[in-house]
Amino acid sequence: MISKHIVKLLSTFWVRFLNGKLEKTNEIIYLGPVIIAGFLNKDTPDVICHTLKICTDDAGQPKCRLFSPKNSSSIPVSQHEADLRFRHPSIFAVTDSKICEIPGIKEICKILENVFNSHVPLVDIDGDRFGTESSLRGSSWRGKDCDDLSSKVRPGARSVNGDVAVDQNCNGIVGMDSTTGHSYEQQFCNDSKRIGLAVLGDSISAHFHLPEQWLDARQMSVAAFEHLLFILENEMDWPQLSATTGHLNITWPNIEGSSKIILEVFFLISF
Repeated sequence: MISKHIVKLLSTFWVRFLNGKLEKTNEIIYLGPVIIAGFLNKDTPDVICHTLKICTDDAGQPKCRLFSPKNSSSIPVSQHEADLRFRHPSIFAVTDSKICEIPGIKEICKILENVFNSHVPLVDIDGDRFGTESSLRGSSWRGKDCDDLSSKVRPGARSVNGDVAVDQNCNGIVGMDSTTGHSYEQQFCNDSKRIGLAVLGDSISAHFHLPEQWLDARQMSVAAFEHLLFILENEMDWPQLSATTGHLNITWPNIEGSSKIILEVFFLISF
């Protein structure tokens, strides 16, 4: 049941973040018939994966195969791969290329490159490096963009005219006190001290953590993997709850106890 649940979550990821952003025609044309034909011929996932060059063997290293051939144990796995390629000559062009050079897959690799290497939010319409989605380098990591259509409005931006009309810095404070004639930004923020914190190390400061339930067979259940997609999308880091980068005081099902963020300590020092 857990494996089916994981598949459902990964499917949700495709629909939620990639649907409408990519042309799926190319990868279906290239990969779909090969994968289907492989399974119909009782080829193992290892055979299909290596045939498409999604999986590779490193020179000088032992070959790793997770599945034994189902249709004939006397035929080497390499022969199964060659047979599958022979039945689909159109994929020879694919096998001569890296997986990220295949049309359709190339766009996916570019998205993953932006998120995991360039640390740019997956969804960032105005290009200000702040997004509205919580995971995939979104608001969990740097705060939520309260207007993803304007690059001038983002967490940490300078207030404009006391943010009387627009919440420029996305701190939730906007408008004017009619009794004093001063903006709420001035009243609540002008007297607070500006205190910063410099941290070296991404995953360390963001509190890398694997849920205990994932590592203990006695605690494994469908409920333990309920938030699997969110956790993987955040690279198994918890920046929104970290002592140094956290900005939310909330409890989490996979982490015991409540979190206390350093921003709250700064706030108490300021007053």
